[in-house]
Amino acid sequence: MPFESSFRTVEDLKKASSSQPLITAGPGLGTIPYIAAMLMKKYAGVDITYVPFNSGSESALAVAGGKTQIGMGNFDSYHALHEQKKVRVIALVAPQRDPAYPDIPTVAEQGYPRVVLAEMTGVFAPPGLPKERLDILMKGFEKAVADPDLKAAAAKAQVSLLPLASEEFFKASKRMHESVKEMEDLLKVGEPK
Repeated sequence: MPFESSFRTVEDLKKASSSQPLITAGPGLGTIPYIAAMLMKKYAGVDITYVPFNSGSESALAVAGGKTQIGMGNFDSYHALHEQKKVRVIALVAPQRDPAYPDIPTVAEQGYPRVVLAEMTGVFAPPGLPKERLDILMKGFEKAVADPDLKAAAAKAQVSLLPLASEEFFKASKRMHESVKEMEDLLKVGEPK
């Protein structure tokens, strides 16, 4: 939300939306921020009208410019504006606080444990890739994430890295897929059931 907004907690959003929906900026329908907004609507009782923008950056600028009351997006889209006190981040929709931002609580900490999402990014190879080539790729990624320069750049950018090997990533992405499948009714365009 804009930095000067009176909203400080998820409960503030819930109270404010009791009389009319909060206009909420975010990237396109079906994105992680859209899913987070629908979780806020269903499980935190925040009445939201979601306005999709072409990107997270565009939606963050809409919030900073007062075009919408609140916004949902990946933290990297809001970080610079948060640092400049153009927007205020009141909660992360994550399983736990991000070590890079220990002062920002999660929505779950504010009393809504079902409003949790974890975002993952992976590198994929074609099916049937020979094991020896896959091993070369894995060793390359292991070397890259151990590189002190990469770790320093991530720390400077305040990005938390959690590298997962192939099997770990597969298991984590399968869990995420199952949790998203449980939200099928939330993801349909229109009002959640």
